Amino acid sequence: MPDVESIQILAPLTRDQEAPQNFYIWEFQPHFAIALKVATDNLFKELRLNADPHSFLVAINIKQDNEYPAAVVEPEDARPSAADFDNVLELTKQLEKVKPGTSYSWHEGDEEFGQAWANRELHRDYCVIVRQAVEQTVREYFGGEKRRVYVSFHRQRAPYLIFSVITILQNVFDRYPHLRRTQRDRFRVTISLIDAACAALLEKCCDAILSSINGDGFVELSTTSEILRDAAQKFMYTPFGACNKIEGLHGGFHT
Repeated sequence: MPDVESIQILAPLTRDQEAPQNFYIWEFQPHFAIALKVATDNLFKELRLNADPHSFLVAINIKQDNEYPAAVVEPEDARPSAADFDNVLELTKQLEKVKPGTSYSWHEGDEEFGQAWANRELHRDYCVIVRQAVEQTVREYFGGEKRRVYVSFHRQRAPYLIFSVITILQNVFDRYPHLRRTQRDRFRVTISLIDAACAALLEKCCDAILSSINGDGFVELSTTSEILRDAAQKFMYTPFGACNKIEGLHGGFHT
């Protein structure tokens, strides 16, 4: 994980500068937010849905004992704002109480490796709950506007967990063909091509952010056709899973 000192803040703006001042977690942060917006807009144009899609990046500072902002939103003028995420860690604590995490154990005689493994698993579980808190915060922010919210899995840089977020009008989603059940047995079910498409795009974002942070510079997202093809392939897991035809999971879409 990069050292906290590697994070840079933009220099103070002069009066003749028009760009908003924001906190930079990594160099290509604003470029990536623009790429996410373009990809999201193109995706819903291809789906021919006037769903008023909004997209942005949000980063949550999971270490409260430093001088960096509690949350960062890119673009800076996005809705919701960074201040709306100030209580995400407090909400995370509440969610942890409702659903306690898994306890991890290991074989005796391997304490060093076992403890390191358990710490990684506990950190991963914690990040999942932070993601849930981010999703709930966005949903509550829009309140009566009723927007459907999609949040990516995290990427971490120093104290920040970085998430990509997409929101669309819930009433548009409701008019689109979709299933009602969100779970079968213990597995989650993808209930519509919209859900599959947003999940596919956010998965691409996760991969691209990791590459960008690791030194590959600005990383282009996949094309709309590639994202939709990936989404359609994964969406086929739903009918094959419902029919218990596991052998069709990896060939059904191509067939």
